[in-house]
Amino acid sequence: MTIKDLQQKSTRNEGTEEVQVSQWLLEGFFDGSGRKVRTAALDLPCRIGRNGGLGITFPFASISSEHAELYLSSDQLFVRDLGSTNGTFVNHRRVDRPTPCDEGDILHFGRLEVRLVREDDSVPDKLGGGGTVELHLSHGSLPNQLLLGTRQLHDLLKNRRVLPHFQPIVCLQQRERRGFEILGRGAHSDLPRSPSELFKVAEEVGKETDLSAAFRDIGTDEAPGLDPEEALYLNTHPAELRQPDELLASLAALRERHPSTVLVLEVHESAALDASSMKLLRNELRALDIELAYDDFGVGQSRLAELLEVPPEVVKFDMAIVRGLHVAASSKVSMVGSLVEMLHKEGISCLAEGIETELEARACAELGFDLAQGYLFGRPEPASAWAN
Repeated sequence: MTIKDLQQKSTRNEGTEEVQVSQWLLEGFFDGSGRKVRTAALDLPCRIGRNGGLGITFPFASISSEHAELYLSSDQLFVRDLGSTNGTFVNHRRVDRPTPCDEGDILHFGRLEVRLVREDDSVPDKLGGGGTVELHLSHGSLPNQLLLGTRQLHDLLKNRRVLPHFQPIVCLQQRERRGFEILGRGAHSDLPRSPSELFKVAEEVGKETDLSAAFRDIGTDEAPGLDPEEALYLNTHPAELRQPDELLASLAALRERHPSTVLVLEVHESAALDASSMKLLRNELRALDIELAYDDFGVGQSRLAELLEVPPEVVKFDMAIVRGLHVAASSKVSMVGSLVEMLHKEGISCLAEGIETELEARACAELGFDLAQGYLFGRPEPASAWAN
């Protein structure tokens, strides 16, 4: 069987074991549209350069006639420079000998920037075998449009290198704990801890839903001991709402592992779907005995009337509304009080986010908020800090 045969999407049976073969592609901003596109599966070994007739031809002055080669050796992908004038780079480091590379690595051939992608499924042929790509490159340092860290992200997801943090949620009147919100942090030495930075890397390669699910799964698995009335609040990424079947499958698996834990799924107000789709999601959550919360209510253009067509158990008021409420204009205080009263009439609990001072807490309590969250009651901490 040739290398080209191995690159096609295929399976073969060896006894009872099914083997699936991957294929390598290059991803980058190839067509001047500002969108990332991918080459066809590479016919390895693949030579890359300015000359026609190579595996892939890039007709640019910064690329040598025969610039570099990608090849397999013992199932490991390597890149080697072919004596090019402007160099070959792996993750911004110039190579002077055959260098191993893997999925997510950033390669530069002269000033052409690409990312290595490994796929199990065939993809549309964007360039064609031995195709020519029209690009426009300026002079200067190496292009840096593609984020590093995607290979490390795969390792993070595979090996669960996430450190969940837990921020307490309290009953505002009695000041008793009612649960925690799970907030993920990275725990990979080569990636940022910040969830926002991690999601930037994940979004580069379409793994944002996987990262969001990992935060939920690992956080729930490692949660501190809860009393029966306490709940775990689980976050979602907006992309998960566009793939509800996958979201529900991940929640069903989580519920199976934690059959008696009170779970509340948070959906950002702006990411909520249309009413009919939210009703379907709500019904599936009820079947899993998972409650629904609308998060960050009041940010931007509120959708209260629309959201109440599918009433949740909890509405979380954004900290922008809560902060400084004790010194806010009477018109704002009156508006917030009216919203709380309206939600209570629908049987919905109201949670004030971002409370940092006792004065803010008292102002929210006077307006009838049921639950609260913020630094006044506890910062996000690992499970060990909250162990009973």
